[in-house]
Amino acid sequence: MLLPPKFSKVKDLVDLVESVMEISPGNYHLAIHVAKYLNREYNSKAVASASLFYWAGLLLVSTLSQAVPVAPEYAWVESAEILESTVGTDTMLEGFYRKALLAYPFSK
Repeated sequence: MLLPPKFSKVKDLVDLVESVMEISPGNYHLAIHVAKYLNREYNSKAVASASLFYWAGLLLVSTLSQAVPVAPEYAWVESAEILESTVGTDTMLEGFYRKALLAYPFSK
């Protein structure tokens, strides 16, 4: 696991992740773990955390897009599954799929 088991405040998680992403903007492993953590811990409180899920979704999309070398196909598939199950990320799914097909055009 890339994250501590619990955060006392969500702000602490966001601050930690943003700091790491400044150093390594293509760290899709961290983005995937953050999205899974948020889905597990906060998905039942969808109204209060919609902006948090949106941030996590954007984090997933941007890290996969910035990964050098290109993130492996399994990372794109796992991220798609996370985004599909995350509340409030419907609007970014179409753009995510377009980027995924650019990275792996034969994966339709």
